Amino acid sequence: AFVDGIQNTIAKLPSNISRLIYISSTGVYSQSNGEWVDEESTCEPQRPGGVACLEAERFLQQSRFSDRLVILRLAGIYGPERIPRMASIQKGEPISSPRHGYINLIHVDDAVQAVAAAGQYKKTPATFVIGDDEPVIRSDYFGFVAKKLNAPSVSFSEPEADSHVVSRAMADKRIRNSRMRMELGIDLKYPTYREGITAILESH
Repeated sequence: AFVDGIQNTIAKLPSNISRLIYISSTGVYSQSNGEWVDEESTCEPQRPGGVACLEAERFLQQSRFSDRLVILRLAGIYGPERIPRMASIQKGEPISSPRHGYINLIHVDDAVQAVAAAGQYKKTPATFVIGDDEPVIRSDYFGFVAKKLNAPSVSFSEPEADSHVVSRAMADKRIRNSRMRMELGIDLKYPTYREGITAILESH
C-alpha cells in the first residue's frame, strides 16, 4: 500500500521536474552488532517500515525520474516537541528498551538542511545517509536527557517479546555521514545530540 501511494503520485508528476527527492530511512539497514554503515552497506530490512522504504527506493530507481533522483536515508529525527521518551524520563518511568546498542539521530533543522542541499545536488542519481556526527549508546542518550531535565536516573525494562520495540532494539548500527558532509556540503547546526537537546530544552 505504501508503494502504491508513491506509484500514484509519480504517475501524476509532470515529466519536466528537475529533481525528485525521496525521504527514506536508515531502517533499511538491519546491522545489529554496532557496525558502521554507509550508502554502500547491505540493505536487508527486518521491520515493516524499513521494508516499505526499500521497496519505494527500488521502485523510484526504476521510474522515469530515476536520472534525477536523490534518496535521503534519515536517522531518527528529533526537535522541539519531539524528544524521544521525554515524558517517560520526566516521570521517572522505566524505558522499555535495552540499555545497550547505538541509536542514530538528526535534528529536524539539519534534516531540512539536507533536503535543501539535495534539491541543488547535480550528480544524480544519488543516495545519502543523513545523521549527525555521533551515534550514541541508548543509555548515554537517555541519561543525558534525564540530567538536562533534572529528572531521576533512567532505568530500563525489557520490552515484551511481541512488542515493536524488540525489533527496533535489535538494530544496533552506527551511521557514517561522510558522504553527506563532503558531497552535500552540510555544516550541521547540531553536530551531536548534546547540542541539539540542550538548545531545545533551553528554549522552553
